[in-house]
Amino acid sequence: RHADINTCLVAIQLLGNSGQPDIAPALRQLAVRETMPEQLRTALMEVVYKIDQMQPA
Repeated sequence: RHADINTCLVAIQLLGNSGQPDIAPALRQLAVRETMPEQLRTALMEVVYKIDQMQPA
């Protein structure tokens, strides 16, 4: 866990921009951790949503 929330947010955005659907489950698991700061939880869920939307129906 990194102490700087901005660094974490940038890392989350980079993962989201990768467009790799196989990372979505791991990001979901991180987002539901009770110890995860709300700002990071929100960013994680936004990235998961973005990845899910990129997948063909």
